[in-house]
Amino acid sequence: MQTIKFYSPLTVRCEPNSTLGENYGGEYIDMHEYVDIPSSEAVYYKDEILAAIEKMNLPDEGDRGLMVYFHGDQAVAQKVYSAHPTVEEYEGELWGVMEVKLRGRLTEAETEALTDFITGQYSDGYGESLEQHPIKTDDGEIYVSFWDSEGFSIQTEQELKNLPVPVVEKPKEFSVALKAADYNYAPSVGYLDLPATQPEILDAMDRARVRDGQKYTVEIRDVHREYILPLMPENPSLYELNYLAERLSELNDFEAVCFEGVVQMEKEAPDPARLINLTYNLDDCQIAEAKNDAELGRFYAENDFVEFLDDVSDKVFALIDFGKLGHSMREAENGVFLKNCYVVQPVAEQNLLFPYDGNPPKPEAEPEYIFRLYAIDPNGAAASGMWLELPLDEDALAQAERRLGVSSMDSDCVFTQCVSEIPQLNAAFSGYEDIGELNDLAHRLSEIKANGELPKYKAALELTMCEDLSDCVRLADNLNAYDYYPEAVTAADYGEQEFFAIHGLRPDDEGMEHFNYAAFGKEHMQASGVVSTPYGMIRGNGLEQTLVYEPEQDNSCQQMGM
Repeated sequence: MQTIKFYSPLTVRCEPNSTLGENYGGEYIDMHEYVDIPSSEAVYYKDEILAAIEKMNLPDEGDRGLMVYFHGDQAVAQKVYSAHPTVEEYEGELWGVMEVKLRGRLTEAETEALTDFITGQYSDGYGESLEQHPIKTDDGEIYVSFWDSEGFSIQTEQELKNLPVPVVEKPKEFSVALKAADYNYAPSVGYLDLPATQPEILDAMDRARVRDGQKYTVEIRDVHREYILPLMPENPSLYELNYLAERLSELNDFEAVCFEGVVQMEKEAPDPARLINLTYNLDDCQIAEAKNDAELGRFYAENDFVEFLDDVSDKVFALIDFGKLGHSMREAENGVFLKNCYVVQPVAEQNLLFPYDGNPPKPEAEPEYIFRLYAIDPNGAAASGMWLELPLDEDALAQAERRLGVSSMDSDCVFTQCVSEIPQLNAAFSGYEDIGELNDLAHRLSEIKANGELPKYKAALELTMCEDLSDCVRLADNLNAYDYYPEAVTAADYGEQEFFAIHGLRPDDEGMEHFNYAAFGKEHMQASGVVSTPYGMIRGNGLEQTLVYEPEQDNSCQQMGM
């Protein structure tokens, strides 16, 4: 299991009329108020605070700690095994910490649900109980609280310590093709590898021409684990399949072998929901180096797993039919042989995550950001960095610069990772960039997305092949200089649209079924400069374009100013 930590400012107080209180100015404070002890001084009471936290643990909480009180999202309840409060010293100050053990990666929404739960425990549950119990120290009694209504915050270890976020390339479990249902022309296809982020899914939807609320089909084209393919239903739920892919991609080598084994143990072919549940039930699996019943029987006999063989002589032991022994053991415990080993899972209560009250998983909310960039100070300690979600206002940008300890994001930082539903722009962020220009582009693209024109912008990027950031900004300001045909996938689609528009005819007019729309479309596309892109067909229409940013050198986009 993975361990993550959430940090919050720790409030440590003492009574004003105590000796300790007088040391921190208690004589100047109302007798009904407590005196705050600076977190830099609270470090000296770390051991006493940890002992008090240990005493707060209740027998009913067991290994799960405060998670026994969680009654929210079942996905969070299954992924988060335990949550235990503690304190840690960091850079000379004492911090409150919630140490969490996970069975899988949390989505942004699930992380928010967990931090809301932690905050509630700090303010009303666990934290309220802790702060009412005085903690004895050699200097007097202190009161500790993980909550402060005025200065509370909660952040991950990476956020607090500006640690770089490692890039983890997860294996792709499924390759799928998305197609819009009831499409007027030849269906466009959005190809997607799973697991995928929500921005990647949204981009695939754009390529498949799937509009809000429109039905679509999912076709599995390839799988990483071949034994799973026969189990997949026709047209599976995309988000259920993506969840399964996420779970499978997180299995280590041991768990992957166990998973293949428990899948074979199923009496009925498991559906995706059942497969997801199985990934949460691998803790008790055991693996033996045996490829057949004879090897299995010998393994059990030689490792004292068979009680009636404990006292037999070597002569009797040599006469045992290990094949029969192995067969009987395998049948009794419902174990299975894989290619190079034997897998068995003791009968145990199953953790059930799916389905969500009978409903399939829902898509995550669309991200509010246009770009999610990881900014680092290459000259800082351990290449410290943080995520930025653009567009940002000036205050948020200034706060980010303070957290990174840099005077200017432009001159001191490098952007090393980008998450966006506009994959064409990933290449535009080449290390050192103008954060003001990036933010300006993000603001423009937010408006374009709100107007439903983001697919058109992506098609225009394909047409112009912009690689310079200034050109990308200029393109966003000049989308009206392009004609966009989102419904057209093939030359025949475009030809049919244009033919009826030019000649004022309808598809059901006499003789239209014999017309070669493909030939007409191809000829008309060449004459008009129409280009086919994964997002639809597009061309420059010759309107004069405005210049917002002038690049330092002539890297203007192709076809600009047509």
